[in-house]
Amino acid sequence: MQKWDAPKLTGSSSKSELFRRSIVLMEIAAEAKQKGEKIVIADKDRNPKIEIVI
Repeated sequence: MQKWDAPKLTGSSSKSELFRRSIVLMEIAAEAKQKGEKIVIADKDRNPKIEIVI
């Protein structure tokens, strides 16, 4: 399982920075979908809690 650590968002993040990050996340999700993989949010024990579907 590949781990991707995004920089933390702060109150000073610009709208353009948030937009760029959202595009990157959508690209990652689309690539995973093409490979038959899923994007999930997991707890510290790696148990899937939320699946991100596009």
